[in-house]
Amino acid sequence: MSLLKTITDEMYMSMKSGDKQKVNTLRTLISKLKDQQIKLKKNISDEETLKVIKTLVKQRKESAEIYLKAGREELAEKENYEISILNTYLPK
Repeated sequence: MSLLKTITDEMYMSMKSGDKQKVNTLRTLISKLKDQQIKLKKNISDEETLKVIKTLVKQRKESAEIYLKAGREELAEKENYEISILNTYLPK
C-alpha cells in the first residue's frame, strides 16, 4: 500500500474518532501531495511523498520558532503537534 493511501486511510479514521486537528493536518498534507502529483503529471512515489512531508515539517518548525519569538505559545504548540503527526510518516 502506498504512503498516500495510508495517510488517506488515517485521515478517515481520525474523522471518525473526532480528532479535528489531526484531520486538518492530514488534509493539508494530502492537498500538498495532490498538488505535487498534478505538477509531476504522474502518481507520486513514496520517495516524493517523503520529500513533501519533510518540507512541511521544516515549514512547521520555522513557524513554531517565529511564534515563540512573538510570544504566541499556543500557536507554537499547535505547530509542534502538527510536526509530531507528520513525523509519524517519516522513517526513523
